[in-house]
Amino acid sequence: MRKERPASPAALLTQKLQDLLSKNSKFALGAIVTDLGGLMSHAAIVSREFGIPCIVDTGNGSKILKDGDLVEVDANNGTVKIISKAKKEIFTKNYVRDNALVSFEIWNRNQTKFCGQVFSMDMESFILDATQGVTTVYYEESLWKNFEPRIISTMSDIEKFDAVLEEYGNALNYLEPIWKANTALPSREAFKEFVHQSVLGWTGMSIGYDIPNLNISEEKKAQGLKMRERGLEYFENMDHIVQATLRAFYPELGELVRYLSLEEVEQEKIPSLQVLEERRSHFIYFRDHIYTKISFAEWINKNNIEVLEDKPEATAYQELKGATAMKGIVQGRVKVVMKKTLLGEVKEGDVLVTSMTTPDFLPAMQKAVAYVTDEGGVTCHAAIVARELGKPCIIGTRFATQVLKDGDLVEVDADHGIVRIIKSN
Repeated sequence: MRKERPASPAALLTQKLQDLLSKNSKFALGAIVTDLGGLMSHAAIVSREFGIPCIVDTGNGSKILKDGDLVEVDANNGTVKIISKAKKEIFTKNYVRDNALVSFEIWNRNQTKFCGQVFSMDMESFILDATQGVTTVYYEESLWKNFEPRIISTMSDIEKFDAVLEEYGNALNYLEPIWKANTALPSREAFKEFVHQSVLGWTGMSIGYDIPNLNISEEKKAQGLKMRERGLEYFENMDHIVQATLRAFYPELGELVRYLSLEEVEQEKIPSLQVLEERRSHFIYFRDHIYTKISFAEWINKNNIEVLEDKPEATAYQELKGATAMKGIVQGRVKVVMKKTLLGEVKEGDVLVTSMTTPDFLPAMQKAVAYVTDEGGVTCHAAIVARELGKPCIIGTRFATQVLKDGDLVEVDADHGIVRIIKSN
């Protein structure tokens, strides 16, 4: 069962102990170490019942010790000796999105339960760091580096390619009419099946951009690319249905349905408004757990995780570079949009700056004179729309949304892939 994890180290240890005891399985702990407590504390009583060493009231054990550290617990003398430090898990920043938690969990459920089987990989859960509905997605570094090569090698096996494409086609046949209707699902059973089909189809969607690089016939590639076109907006279409359905199920929650977990919806165990408000303010998601009341920096330190991400240098920027998606040179005032609810603030002549665009951005894109994105390639949504509307577009700048500010006067030189800051606001 999902636990809402508080920041208190003592509470964290107590909760983990409770979880172990609740499984009614053979006790597997070698020892217990807590920050707080005395001889009659829960940890002390349990340790005596199970006959395992226990040291209580260390004061800062949970701050010093990290997951995976090899330690010697000498409960005869009340000391914990660190024999060797655990190797840090390294994650890299990959996406920034504005979607419901349930939609992210559908994505994660596919990766951890299905993609790993198809591509013979240990697919680790991603990390979500969400503040006011804007969610940054972090992938385990080695997984991210090896995923594309593994897709190419696996899907070049024509039998596996056909099997994945067949499953994807079946899922799309079910999902497309629902996406087109773009309304709430009528029942919980319908929602359950929608989630199931969305999970199944995700594998086929995830191979789409690597199809041109597969070692298969041109005929098979064409078949795959045609399927890719059908699912270009897979995640956004899915998210629309998820949010519409959750609002229909729980009208009293309004926008807070974005912060419900998949397990809570499936088990119909909805948390309090206070909990949902806390998640709206900030939450971290990892391995099917939601953490609140703790900063991201504190959380990664506590969990022995290192995060790699592109960050702008401390020095003032005069220009940014990216890849040209549509040529042209224009000037305009910057409007940074990280949430879809802010799209209405884009005015005629603005330069739209965002992590990436989706079909929801189209009215704002029609007003803007140019587009600048952190992410994307030549077939991303922003690039396609830019070519259709004939507007300059620079993609893949990595951190334009962090450097450029609302009101900055910039020149978008998409002939050379450069955004020049003429006057900072």
